[in-house]
Amino acid sequence: MPNLIGDALAKCAKYNPTGEFLVYGDKRVTWLDMNERVNRLAAALSAQGVKKGDNVVLMFHNCPEFFEANYAIQKLGAVAVPMNYRFVPREIIYQAQHCEAVAFIFEEIWLDAVLEAAPELIGVKTFIHKGAAQENMLDYEALIASYPPVEPRVNVYEDETCVICYTGGTTGTPKGVMLTYKNHISLLHTMIDGIIPRLHNISIPEDVRKRIGLPNFVFSVLESSAVKWVLQRSLLQNGIIKLAKNMIGSSLALRLSKNQQIKQMMPSFPMFHDAAYQNAIMAPITGNMTLIMPSSPHFDPEEVCMLVQREKPALLGNVPTGWKKLLKYKDIGNYDLSSVVIAATGGGVCPAALKRKIFARFPGVIIADGFGQTEMAPTTSFKIDVSADSLK
Repeated sequence: MPNLIGDALAKCAKYNPTGEFLVYGDKRVTWLDMNERVNRLAAALSAQGVKKGDNVVLMFHNCPEFFEANYAIQKLGAVAVPMNYRFVPREIIYQAQHCEAVAFIFEEIWLDAVLEAAPELIGVKTFIHKGAAQENMLDYEALIASYPPVEPRVNVYEDETCVICYTGGTTGTPKGVMLTYKNHISLLHTMIDGIIPRLHNISIPEDVRKRIGLPNFVFSVLESSAVKWVLQRSLLQNGIIKLAKNMIGSSLALRLSKNQQIKQMMPSFPMFHDAAYQNAIMAPITGNMTLIMPSSPHFDPEEVCMLVQREKPALLGNVPTGWKKLLKYKDIGNYDLSSVVIAATGGGVCPAALKRKIFARFPGVIIADGFGQTEMAPTTSFKIDVSADSLK
């Protein structure tokens, strides 16, 4: 019985149970912990009548509960609808009514806005609140504690809608973009299509190799004359691309990568936007990602620097305004940020002057400047800069 997210999470819990999926401030969440809580919440949602095809709103800042709610919804074959946690009541009403949500899961921080909007949300039959008890609302933690961690038995296929991400509504009201599991998997496949043909030109400096964290033999193999010869033969190259795509999410790949978690941190990318949300789908499918998140719902450069120094992510991603705030932080020079190999940006124009400042503060990084939009699930291309000399 196929269930794309359900199967992926279950495999991660089986083959990498103690591997860290999330680091949230001082809290650490393993794949096993995540899968068990997701199954409990899925059982609770099912008991409340949520079924395949239903739309369920979730309103959390970047925190473990966002992922729990998202995966629980999807394990039932329902559709997750992440909501911008900055919304005022009229915007909450618009989106919840527009997507015809049957349930609404949210956290304490946004309680006042949700309470004001709730009387207008006639179609929402169930409100689940993480925080102090509220009249006519179910308690998030109490629900999780009340149900067993049994895997839901629902068929969920890759061509079915997994999420409705709303656009910013810059030129009108926000539009709900219905994205399938396959849309997000295709992003991974496209990256493989773009990277593998270029591997024969790869040359990674020694200091960057150490920061990436992969064993040295991996780079030795990639740079060997035999591999370079193979990658320049189109038929063999196509076979390698096909093999790489088939390996994604396989039991063998999960076994091989369980001790090679790739740490990444995107503190100013909100999970309700697909630029960050894509990681919610990619992480369990690849099984080797650790997502590091500050505990503050607001961008805090001090906490970001502290987490980078402590957790040593290889990738640090920010929208341009996030990079500006981080680089202006007066004490940034007091932290060891040398683990960062890739400085990712997107969601707006990142001018050359700002990129020069990133290179100055993070010497030796690669800047990956993404382009895309929600309808594209979401990234279509990257501009890669390896030094300030390549900037225009």
